[in-house]
Amino acid sequence: GCGPGWYIWFLRCLILWRVVSMFTCQLSKSIQISLAVTSACVGIYLPAPRNPHDLGIFAIQRALCLFPIFVMGQHVDLGRFLQAIPGASKASSPCVLVTWTLILSLIYMENRPEWRMVTFGAFDVMATKPIPFLRYPSVPSCPEDYYFMWARLFACLGYRVLCMFLFLLFGVPREKTWFTQSGSRTIYAYLLHYPFVLLINKALCWCANYHGLELFGPSKSMEYFHFMRLAFFLTCCFVLVVYGLTSQPVVVLFGPLIEPTWIQRIFRQDSQSPKEVG
Repeated sequence: GCGPGWYIWFLRCLILWRVVSMFTCQLSKSIQISLAVTSACVGIYLPAPRNPHDLGIFAIQRALCLFPIFVMGQHVDLGRFLQAIPGASKASSPCVLVTWTLILSLIYMENRPEWRMVTFGAFDVMATKPIPFLRYPSVPSCPEDYYFMWARLFACLGYRVLCMFLFLLFGVPREKTWFTQSGSRTIYAYLLHYPFVLLINKALCWCANYHGLELFGPSKSMEYFHFMRLAFFLTCCFVLVVYGLTSQPVVVLFGPLIEPTWIQRIFRQDSQSPKEVG
């Protein structure tokens, strides 16, 4: 629905994907892939809601359009993939720095008008922002473009998956680091991050309104360096936020609500308790 709840749209989609996979897992791999591709095409042409802020209870359109990614995750042997391709072993490796710089540079280019001229908007159909999820072409001279939205979607999905694997293979160190344990607690950062992101957003707006902070900087020749400086600062902020939200005190405080394993233990004790003989 509306309001802060939209940021848990992935959790809503995951519920649908898990339920559907209970039935599709018995099918052959080719049929599963065909169903995933069909669901994405159906999601593209769903009628747009009157209120773009209303995602619905289960975010149906997102669940349909991103279902191929979920199916791909079920069939890709990520462990073997990581073993086959050598990557950075340490966090201080130059490969990690180069990969992070490349990813941030791609984000910079995606925010430039020249990017849309070169890619013809093929990668812009799926917005990274929550609202709206899909950007439909609005070129009066080519109304047929609407019928090829499915091709734009799969081009965009392919580009995002490529960036994801690039970051995973070369931007994430393979050895154990100070933030390795946070990877098993990402559900805490996912469910609790909203107030901190809102606070950072308000701080950026305050700096922009009262101190002249600009995303690309006042000089066109220096706009890339201004963007990278701000992106590096925000990356450090978000890393600290995630690390803090996955720390042990937060797990102890919110664990009973986010991971209610105590319910399972109660039922297990009841089932194992000896029955009285009358």
